[in-house]
Amino acid sequence: MARRNLLTKEDRERLFLPRTDQFSIIKNHTLSAEDLDLIGKRRGAVNRLGIAVHLALLRHPGFGFRTNSDILEAVLSNLAAQICVPPEVFEPYGQRQQTRTDHGLTAAEYLELRPYT
Repeated sequence: MARRNLLTKEDRERLFLPRTDQFSIIKNHTLSAEDLDLIGKRRGAVNRLGIAVHLALLRHPGFGFRTNSDILEAVLSNLAAQICVPPEVFEPYGQRQQTRTDHGLTAAEYLELRPYT
């Protein structure tokens, strides 16, 4: 039996890809003071930016930072500016898979998200 797609490719992108216009980036990816406290507890600029990325992407589009995915440069630059680090520090992030996993779980717990069961 053939699978039916409920959404077109354009609809999926509109719903699930982070927006790159300035208004959407500010609306969806501005960090709160509480977020900055959590981020500030991480050692090293790369880890602070890494957990900021997880927080921002868990909020919108709701998937978090997945393995083998890229973050949009505009979103990364915005997050880096908020925590006062250069966006280039993100390049080596996640070389240790456990770091990505730990940060993803920490961000989800902080946002009070849990898996659907």
